[in-house]
Amino acid sequence: MDETANIPEDDLASDALDLLTQVLRADDGKRIVRVVLPGTVIDTNSPDDAKPGVFWLKRFGIDQYRLPQRMHAMFSPLIPVPALRSAILVDPSAQLRREVCKLTAFADAGIPVPRIVLKGNSALVFSDTGANIHSRLADYQSQGETDRAEELLLRVARALGAVHRAGLCHGRPHPRDMFLAPDGRIGFYDFEEEPEARMPLLDAQARDLWLLFMQICMRPPKPDTPEKALGEYRAEAPAAVLPRVGSLISPFRRLLPLLGFFERRGLGKDGKRLLYATRFLSNALQDGAGEGSEGAPAHREPQGASTMKKAGKKP
Repeated sequence: MDETANIPEDDLASDALDLLTQVLRADDGKRIVRVVLPGTVIDTNSPDDAKPGVFWLKRFGIDQYRLPQRMHAMFSPLIPVPALRSAILVDPSAQLRREVCKLTAFADAGIPVPRIVLKGNSALVFSDTGANIHSRLADYQSQGETDRAEELLLRVARALGAVHRAGLCHGRPHPRDMFLAPDGRIGFYDFEEEPEARMPLLDAQARDLWLLFMQICMRPPKPDTPEKALGEYRAEAPAAVLPRVGSLISPFRRLLPLLGFFERRGLGKDGKRLLYATRFLSNALQDGAGEGSEGAPAHREPQGASTMKKAGKKP
């Protein structure tokens, strides 16, 4: 079944379909709208914490490109490191087509994504996927459940490796844009960037990895979580990605002493994410992490299964 296809009208009561259509056509200026239709069930295979009757409408073109984004896009062809170039800026209808295309590509590769319920000219209605990974991690951390937080981050890293092995990239792999599927795999959504249209796929995947580790290294559950997460990523990912990471972060290595000096002297969150991820990946690559795992099999057990076994838990 095509997970990105519109849900057949028979799956929705006529009044529910009419209400969703009205919301789709309305223009209240909101980018994301949560729609609640009590008692409406469209997918019995949805995540355990997905709420029946909850849908999400996403409008494209509400957030205008800011001046720094436009300048970055304008000068991107002159940037010598491909992975540092801007994604191509497109109009709302092209943004929608890009989102649908990437959703379809991920679904065709067997990677969990939300289902598209309805599609308009510049808006989509999605099924609910429950709490995102960022929220789950925050809950685990606040409750002192560091083992569960680490386990989930390792599954996220391995899932991104599987995405890359499938010949895909996310574009902005933040835990807010991921969810936990019923079978324990990590699902993805919010495909708002398409860096692979501006740069070689390997460079786009290297960019994916760098961006993900900006989140993992910022507040890791345990000191060695980033190292374990990189190992999980390497177990799935193509061997050629990590050497491209070295080229990507090379211009920033010279900034590490300066960023380190300001780490406790007013360096903002974005600066700290850049510092921690770049420093960690730079050290990891020097220690031989760039060798990759070319011999990894193409087909494996579901994401997270091996990690849970290592922790003595059943998937």
